[in-house]
Amino acid sequence: SPFAQAPALQLPAKRKLWKMILFGILTLGIYPAVIWSRLVSEVNLVASRYDGERSMPFLGMVLLAPLTLGIHALVWSNKLCRRIGTELQRRSIPYSFGSSDFWLWAFVLSAISGICFGICIALVSLRFDIYIVIWVLLTFAFLALVGPFIFTAKLLKSINHLNEDYNTNG
Repeated sequence: SPFAQAPALQLPAKRKLWKMILFGILTLGIYPAVIWSRLVSEVNLVASRYDGERSMPFLGMVLLAPLTLGIHALVWSNKLCRRIGTELQRRSIPYSFGSSDFWLWAFVLSAISGICFGICIALVSLRFDIYIVIWVLLTFAFLALVGPFIFTAKLLKSINHLNEDYNTNG
């Protein structure tokens, strides 16, 4: 709105996937965990006054996930992505992101790839042509690796858009 004021606290709006990968490798996974923790805090800051919700901190989700056999992590991720998509729409930011991105890119492709890996192992044990089995395995392994990266890139881009808008309009 024309009367909105930029907040004193400016949120980071230039996160990149390559930085997350590189620093994740260099810090043995600590950097992505810190970024995830900050992303959740930023979503709570940007969206909570409009949607009345607060997402559980990343560390809380990580601690509860094993106790629920991973189901809590799926529900938490779905809810967080839905909140991000809703806030993008509320702010009229022309970027599409939501819980469907989580389910498609981060979950379904990885699950399908795991199933196909098991099928490939079974085919090898049944003496199917090894080249066909290897091709199928490599195809789905590629999807299993690329899907979560596409999801993370879309997530970072959507958070960058939200943070840019927040930095300008509050």
